[in-house]
Amino acid sequence: MTWRTMTAIILGAAALAGCGQQAKTEAPAPAAGGGPKPLASIHELMLSVVDPAADEIWGSVATVSNASGVNEHRPRTDEDWAKVRNAAIALSEAANLLVMDGRVVAHPGQRIDSEGQPGAPTGAIIQKRIDGDRASFAAYAAGLQAASMEAVAAVEKKDVAALETVGGDIDVACEACHEQFWYPPTEPAKPKS
Repeated sequence: MTWRTMTAIILGAAALAGCGQQAKTEAPAPAAGGGPKPLASIHELMLSVVDPAADEIWGSVATVSNASGVNEHRPRTDEDWAKVRNAAIALSEAANLLVMDGRVVAHPGQRIDSEGQPGAPTGAIIQKRIDGDRASFAAYAAGLQAASMEAVAAVEKKDVAALETVGGDIDVACEACHEQFWYPPTEPAKPKS
C-alpha cells in the first residue's frame, strides 16, 4: 500500500467520523419531557396550514354558472387528485397540531386577524375560552380530523360527490369550533312584542 492510498483511507475515515459527530451535535435539543414543542400559534397554524388546506378541498369541486354557461370544476388528472389528497392529509394532521400541549392562540404581541373589529374577541379572550373547555376544543379538532380523513377516502375512490359532501362536513367542523371559541358572542333573539 502506498502512502497516498494510506493517506486517502485515513482522511476518508476521519471525514466519515466527523460527519457522524456533526450530525449528533446539530440535532435540535428535545423539548422538556423529550417530545417536540409547539412553535407556531393556533392563529399561525390556521393561516398557514388549516385555511390553505381547507380551501384546496373546498375549491376542488364547484359548479360555476355565468354568461358563458355552466362550468363544472372538479379534479380530473392524477395531479389534481394528488393536490386534494395532500391538502386533506395536511388538514388531518393540523388537527393534532392545534391541540398540542402548550400551543397558544397567539404569541405575546401577536394580533389575530379579527382583533380590533367591533365585538371581535382578542387572542387573550379566545385563549381563555379554550383553556376553560379544552375537552370541546379537542372534540372539534377530532371532528375536523375525521372529516379530513373522509376527504382522503373520497380522493382514493376519486368520488367527486363524496368529496363535495365531505367539504361541507369540514366546514361544519370548523364553524362549530369558531362559534364557541373564535367568534363574538351572539345575543339571544329578542322576543317579538
